[in-house]
Amino acid sequence: MTVTKGPWSDVRQGDFLSGGEPPNGGGMDPRVDRLERVVERCETDLTDIKVTLAGVSERLKHVPTKAQLLGWGLTGAVLIVAALWGIIGTLLAANNAQLASEIVKSIAK
Repeated sequence: MTVTKGPWSDVRQGDFLSGGEPPNGGGMDPRVDRLERVVERCETDLTDIKVTLAGVSERLKHVPTKAQLLGWGLTGAVLIVAALWGIIGTLLAANNAQLASEIVKSIAK
């Protein structure tokens, strides 16, 4: 099957029969060499990116979630309130014992 119509219809048939080179010499080899070097650099960069991403992914596995941080914060707050409650209760009990002792002494007189 031969295609004779299309966007390429303005290309002359003889342009591609000169040994595989583009029309008018075209300098294809230097351009292909440059593209190959660019692709090699891209492959190297992509490998570096993959290694870095793997490291970041591994570190993220050990980062606490928001829920864990909230739980730890609430636990700390509860412990602080409990400690303050115990201190205040102890001080009030000591103060009440001293008042009771003074009342007993004043009655005994």
